[in-house]
Amino acid sequence: MFNKIIAIILIFIMLASVAYGDVSNYSFDIMKDSAFSTPVYVNDSGNDGKTILIIGGVHGNEPAGFHAAEELIDYTPKNGILVVIPKANIVACNNNNRTEYYMDDLNRSFIGSESGGIAHRLAWEIVNVIKEYKPSMIIDLHESRGEYDESTGYIGQSIIISEIDSPESVDIAFLVIDKLGFTVLSGAPEGSLNKEVSETLNIPVITIETSANQELDKRVSQQLSIIKTILNYYEMED
Repeated sequence: MFNKIIAIILIFIMLASVAYGDVSNYSFDIMKDSAFSTPVYVNDSGNDGKTILIIGGVHGNEPAGFHAAEELIDYTPKNGILVVIPKANIVACNNNNRTEYYMDDLNRSFIGSESGGIAHRLAWEIVNVIKEYKPSMIIDLHESRGEYDESTGYIGQSIIISEIDSPESVDIAFLVIDKLGFTVLSGAPEGSLNKEVSETLNIPVITIETSANQELDKRVSQQLSIIKTILNYYEMED
């Protein structure tokens, strides 16, 4: 009788594996053996689909991004693979600084250099993760001090799409306009992840910029709402 029960359990396990794929979630660190060691989470549904990479904390004083990313470290998509780097510049995030005084701005240091300063080495390791997983899209989470206004230079409540030809980015931009009314911008500064990674690796990047003059919970909710829209677009979420 006991052997029959074990056999039945094994059959159910095998059926679940066929139905839902071989789920494989794991993590590893980049910048190991340094103060900037930070985890990368890989959540693999086991089913065919796209790979999306989400990165927060490139600027440490923009907390909505890394809080939103942290909400996803245990999330397994329905299809494809989700790669999450919640706190890219973990020291700056922990100190609530845009960047540390002794290093260059990480978002002006891409695509990085193995032999450069801290920011360039960190950018280089992030780019290596991107090269390894070859995502269909990168979502880069940021904040601005106010809503988009040309006179102030603020770019909050906007998404910035790469200048490379990407019909998917345009489709997603219209979805975000319909859902949240964000402004859609194109173009990013020299040395930014958006510009350098998209142009060098030909991978579309969408930068989300929420406005920091809202409550943190609301900003995190907006970031997650846009991420969900993108995952739905790629059939990675119900």
